[in-house]
Amino acid sequence: MKLKAVFLLVFATLVFGQDVNIVPYLKLIEKGDIDLVKKELNSLMGKYPDSQNLKFLEAVVTEDGDIAVDKYQQFYKNHPDNAYADAALYRIFSYYFALGVYQKADSYLAELKAKYPDSPYIKAANRKIPDKVEFVAAYPDNKIKEKPAVKTPPPPAKVTTPKPEVNKAPAVVYKYTVQAGAFSNKANAKELVSKIAIDGYFADYYEKVVGGTTFNIVIAGKFVSKEEAVNLIDHLETKYKLNGNVKEYNFGEH
Repeated sequence: MKLKAVFLLVFATLVFGQDVNIVPYLKLIEKGDIDLVKKELNSLMGKYPDSQNLKFLEAVVTEDGDIAVDKYQQFYKNHPDNAYADAALYRIFSYYFALGVYQKADSYLAELKAKYPDSPYIKAANRKIPDKVEFVAAYPDNKIKEKPAVKTPPPPAKVTTPKPEVNKAPAVVYKYTVQAGAFSNKANAKELVSKIAIDGYFADYYEKVVGGTTFNIVIAGKFVSKEEAVNLIDHLETKYKLNGNVKEYNFGEH
């Protein structure tokens, strides 16, 4: 009954001017009630199919980063004068910043500043964008440290013959990985990690917070050079429709 009363209040102030007031729903999302908003959104879009604000809300509740950013881009392209246009532009910036595609993120930040100079999102987005990605694996490979061998002198009656030294192969240092996607829903990130692992590739994810939004970044593969990662990018695009990006990654020596 309490929940029903909340939505009666919401619907009492639902429509103002020429569009739907989505502020109550955005507040519910901030409180973590995204599933509740998704359920209500389906009904709202049926009643107000031409609502621009609902199109923005639809992008907000989309938890797959790739799909969400496409919706934000379409919304911004079709409705640049909407009250939420700057918010959409900021979320596009946040997505590419989280993925480490800094040049593209910087272009959206510049557009945000140029077209919406009074936007409150500029302060949140106005940060130093690094030239490259520097991060450590969320779940680094665990190495068991061997105890140093105890040197025992040979018995005095025996004569030891020194063994020829064996040239050890140089340690392989993996420097690159492929960023496969960004998800606000951790379960989606874990699902993609499992799929890529089944394909036979190293896969993992880590969290990155941008402007108060937590992204779960999925990475795939370990590579010595950027050129080696190209095949995996093709695989991700063909099988999962993902646009991967090669990034530097500190795996350490293996």
